[in-house]
Amino acid sequence: MYKILIIFIVFLLCSCQEDEAKQNIVPEKLLTRDQMVHVLVDLELAEAAVTMTNLPNHAAIFRFKRYEKQIFGKHSIDSTVYQQNFEFYMKRLVDAEYIHRGVLDSMLIRKNKKIF
Repeated sequence: MYKILIIFIVFLLCSCQEDEAKQNIVPEKLLTRDQMVHVLVDLELAEAAVTMTNLPNHAAIFRFKRYEKQIFGKHSIDSTVYQQNFEFYMKRLVDAEYIHRGVLDSMLIRKNKKIF
């Protein structure tokens, strides 16, 4: 019983160290927090536009993927760069909160000015 417990503890400690190591990996093409806000705002607007069309799921997904590709091109990134940056920033509470607030603020400004 104690051997199993010791093995579990060692495994747990090793996995925690691996997570810390992954958290410290900076993406090769690191977007600034403000750039990340702009990308996320564009993605949110694209999602809203697709949702409002009431398309069947497969057609909505296809259309969103097309918008997503255009958005990534606009910001000179690809899906891998986006995913790496998203994971990088979401592992950092202060950065994640800054980005989240930036997206919310941008969306509120657009709503108040009726810019869509």
